[in-house]
Amino acid sequence: PAVEPKEGKWPTIQKLLIHLFGETEIQGKPRWVVALDWITILYRYPTRKLPVPCLVSTHNETGKTTFIDLLRMVFGENVVEVGNSDLKQEFNAHYASALVVALNEGLIEKRENKEKIKSMTTDSHINYRAMHSNPSPIENNIKMVITSNHVTKFLPIEEEDTRFFVVEVPPIQKSSYVKNHKQKM
Repeated sequence: PAVEPKEGKWPTIQKLLIHLFGETEIQGKPRWVVALDWITILYRYPTRKLPVPCLVSTHNETGKTTFIDLLRMVFGENVVEVGNSDLKQEFNAHYASALVVALNEGLIEKRENKEKIKSMTTDSHINYRAMHSNPSPIENNIKMVITSNHVTKFLPIEEEDTRFFVVEVPPIQKSSYVKNHKQKM
């Protein structure tokens, strides 16, 4: 991890999580607390499998990418951002050993790419594929995060699939909140 935890106040991060995930309860907890639990489990138990947070909104400047920035501030180089084209490629050396793989502005239309995401988040091993070398199995500790402006079609998800934690993010009332987040976090 990039930071060591310490006691203190964290109002900006709390505001961000409340904005992104909301206060509606899920399993007896506000969704933002579930998101905080997800980050805490990721930090304390990085090998544990976790669901995929999917932050979606048709609006820009909602804080979706800011969540990835927060994860990068906490986990440093263990967070790798990928695009749709990265998931279509055969080679995965740039993200196969990452802790968090963030698919920013995701739009997964093909079933094979959805299956790739599912296996990346559930399989115990992944084939590390680098150019000019044979694939080799490595332990898989990838946690995916997906952000998208395509609310209903970013990924074909069946309602009974519990691997994905989909949250529709509302627009932010004050655009300066997102723009000045790094100085405050």
